[in-house]
Amino acid sequence: MSRKMLDHAQQDQWPQVTEIELQRQILIKACLDNPIPLSVSVTVSDNIKQVMQADHEISRLCEIKRGLVAADINGHRASRKACQNYQQCG
Repeated sequence: MSRKMLDHAQQDQWPQVTEIELQRQILIKACLDNPIPLSVSVTVSDNIKQVMQADHEISRLCEIKRGLVAADINGHRASRKACQNYQQCG
């Protein structure tokens, strides 16, 4: 699921990232609510590391997107203010 989330994040498909994250949270909770047998603890640990790496990259992409959205909003505000100022001149 984390890999799918990362793929969607790389394609700028944030609604899909959010949808998968909600499903993933349910599964993670179910997994952590039960004891992990010692025989699979190394595999579980490796999987957790992979999830954390994917999450780190998703967070990085999210920060980039957040910055772009903020810049876009600021640009729209500046344009609107310029239009308002122009209308007040006439």
